[in-house]
Order: sequence, then C-alpha cells, then structure tokens
Amino acid sequence: MMDELKMYIRDEDGNPRGVMMCVVECGEMHFGFSFCNKKDKFEKKIGTFLARERYMDPDISMPFWVNFDDVALFVMRCFKYFKGYGFSQDIFIGKAKK
Repeated sequence: MMDELKMYIRDEDGNPRGVMMCVVECGEMHFGFSFCNKKDKFEKKIGTFLARERYMDPDISMPFWVNFDDVALFVMRCFKYFKGYGFSQDIFIGKAKK
C-alpha cells in the first residue's frame, strides 16, 4: 500500500504553478515534482499525475524559481505526517547534477 501527500506550488501572484508529492512505499519516502511553464495553464489533475509518475526518479532537479522555503516546509510536513520513514533520494534545486 502506498500513502501520499501533496502540496501545490504557487507563484508570486498566488496562481498554482506546480505540485510536490511525497509517496511512501516500502518504508521510504519518495518525492515527485511537476512544474508548469509560465506561459501554460497549470492543470491539477495532470500535474498530480506527472508528479506521481516521477516519484521514483533517483535525482530530482527543480527549477530555480521554486522557493526553497516551500520545499523545506513540505519536507518537514512529510516527516511529521509519515513518522519513522526516511528519504530514498536526493533533492536538488536548480540545474540537475551530471
């Protein structure tokens, strides 16, 4: 059984631009992200689907515009919600590592 928790990322105007998702599987927390280009309209169903599909990515790279405080808040929220579980991957802000 998988448990999941998600949080929408909003731009400076309060419009949804992406979604962060934490999925617990086999005793580990996995994170998935989906972000929308500024010129496109964010669709919650599609964004959630993409984040869920991407949660097994071993190295996650987020766009530079994502507020690190939002990421930290979400990770802390996940630790509270899913007590006793650990990370399964590294999370990177900005350009993906090579």
